[in-house]
Amino acid sequence: MPTSKKAKLRREADKLFKEAILLKADYKCEVCNSQFGITAHHFIPRSLAGHLMYYLPNGVCLCRGCHFAFHKKSDPTIVAKIIEKRGRKWLTDLEKRKKEKHYSYKSIIYYETIINQLNAQS
Repeated sequence: MPTSKKAKLRREADKLFKEAILLKADYKCEVCNSQFGITAHHFIPRSLAGHLMYYLPNGVCLCRGCHFAFHKKSDPTIVAKIIEKRGRKWLTDLEKRKKEKHYSYKSIIYYETIINQLNAQS
Protein backbone atom coordinates (compact mmCIF):
# COMPACT_ATOMS: atom_id res chain seq x y z
CA MET A 1 0.00 0.00 0.00
CA PRO A 2 1.47 3.41 -0.93
CA THR A 3 2.42 5.74 1.88
CA SER A 4 0.56 9.03 1.95
CA LYS A 5 2.34 12.33 1.42
CA LYS A 6 1.37 13.39 4.94
CA ALA A 7 2.88 10.23 6.46
CA LYS A 8 6.15 10.82 4.59
CA LEU A 9 6.24 14.43 5.74
CA ARG A 10 5.56 13.42 9.33
CA ARG A 11 8.42 10.89 9.27
CA GLU A 12 10.75 13.56 7.90
CA ALA A 13 9.64 16.07 10.54
CA ASP A 14 10.08 13.45 13.28
CA LYS A 15 13.59 12.68 12.06
CA LEU A 16 14.59 16.36 11.89
CA PHE A 17 13.15 17.03 15.35
CA LYS A 18 15.03 14.09 16.85
CA GLU A 19 18.30 15.14 15.20
CA ALA A 20 17.90 18.72 16.44
CA ILE A 21 17.26 17.60 20.03
CA LEU A 22 20.18 15.17 20.08
CA LEU A 23 22.54 17.72 18.57
CA LYS A 24 21.40 20.46 20.94
CA ALA A 25 22.18 18.22 23.94
CA ASP A 26 25.50 17.10 22.42
CA TYR A 27 24.21 13.51 22.36
CA LYS A 28 24.16 13.33 26.17
CA CYS A 29 21.32 12.60 28.55
CA GLU A 30 20.19 15.86 30.11
CA VAL A 31 19.63 14.11 33.44
CA CYS A 32 22.67 11.86 33.96
CA ASN A 33 25.02 12.85 31.08
CA SER A 34 25.14 9.29 29.75
CA GLN A 35 25.92 8.92 26.05
CA PHE A 36 24.40 5.45 25.71
CA GLY A 37 20.92 4.70 24.40
CA ILE A 38 20.16 8.36 23.79
CA THR A 39 16.70 9.32 22.55
CA ALA A 40 14.72 12.50 21.95
CA HIS A 41 11.78 12.78 24.33
CA HIS A 42 8.87 15.23 24.58
CA PHE A 43 8.76 16.88 28.01
CA ILE A 44 5.06 17.59 27.57
CA PRO A 45 3.68 14.45 25.90
CA ARG A 46 2.23 14.63 22.41
CA SER A 47 -1.01 13.19 23.79
CA LEU A 48 -1.45 16.28 25.98
CA ALA A 49 -0.23 18.93 23.55
CA GLY A 50 0.15 17.70 19.99
CA HIS A 51 0.84 21.24 18.83
CA LEU A 52 4.12 21.14 20.82
CA MET A 53 5.29 17.98 19.03
CA TYR A 54 7.96 19.86 17.04
CA TYR A 55 8.53 22.77 19.40
CA LEU A 56 12.25 22.39 20.09
CA PRO A 57 12.17 23.62 23.71
CA ASN A 58 9.75 20.75 24.42
CA GLY A 59 12.37 18.24 23.28
CA VAL A 60 14.60 16.65 25.91
CA CYS A 61 17.51 14.28 25.33
CA LEU A 62 17.33 11.24 27.64
CA CYS A 63 19.19 7.94 27.90
CA ARG A 64 17.23 4.67 28.01
CA GLY A 65 17.48 4.43 31.78
CA CYS A 66 16.20 7.94 32.49
CA HIS A 67 13.53 7.59 29.81
CA PHE A 68 12.37 4.34 31.42
CA ALA A 69 12.40 5.93 34.89
CA PHE A 70 10.38 8.86 33.58
CA HIS A 71 7.68 6.75 31.89
CA LYS A 72 7.50 3.42 33.66
CA LYS A 73 8.47 4.37 37.18
CA SER A 74 7.00 7.89 37.11
CA ASP A 75 10.20 9.03 38.84
CA PRO A 76 9.67 12.69 39.83
CA THR A 77 13.40 13.26 40.22
CA ILE A 78 13.81 12.99 36.44
CA VAL A 79 11.36 15.84 35.88
CA ALA A 80 12.91 17.85 38.72
CA LYS A 81 16.41 17.51 37.24
CA ILE A 82 15.22 18.64 33.80
CA ILE A 83 13.45 21.66 35.30
CA GLU A 84 16.50 22.48 37.43
CA LYS A 85 18.74 22.37 34.37
CA ARG A 86 16.40 24.25 32.03
CA GLY A 87 14.93 26.71 34.53
CA ARG A 88 11.53 27.96 35.63
CA LYS A 89 11.27 30.41 32.73
CA TRP A 90 11.49 27.48 30.30
CA LEU A 91 8.82 25.56 32.22
CA THR A 92 6.52 28.59 32.38
CA ASP A 93 6.83 29.04 28.61
CA LEU A 94 5.95 25.38 27.98
CA GLU A 95 2.98 25.48 30.35
CA LYS A 96 1.69 28.65 28.68
CA ARG A 97 2.07 27.16 25.20
CA LYS A 98 0.43 23.91 26.33
CA LYS A 99 -2.78 25.84 27.09
CA GLU A 100 -2.93 27.38 23.62
CA LYS A 101 -5.37 25.76 21.24
CA HIS A 102 -4.14 24.78 17.77
CA TYR A 103 -6.38 23.14 15.25
CA SER A 104 -4.27 23.39 12.11
CA TYR A 105 -1.53 20.95 13.02
CA LYS A 106 -1.34 17.57 11.28
CA SER A 107 -2.11 18.96 7.82
CA ILE A 108 0.27 18.64 4.89
CA ILE A 109 0.94 22.39 5.00
CA TYR A 110 1.70 22.12 8.73
CA TYR A 111 4.29 19.38 8.18
CA GLU A 112 5.87 21.24 5.25
CA THR A 113 6.17 24.37 7.41
CA ILE A 114 7.69 22.42 10.32
CA ILE A 115 10.22 20.73 8.02
CA ASN A 116 11.26 24.13 6.61
CA GLN A 117 11.63 25.55 10.13
CA LEU A 118 13.65 22.59 11.39
CA ASN A 119 15.90 22.66 8.32
CA ALA A 120 16.50 26.39 8.82
CA GLN A 121 17.58 25.80 12.43
CA SER A 122 20.11 23.11 11.60
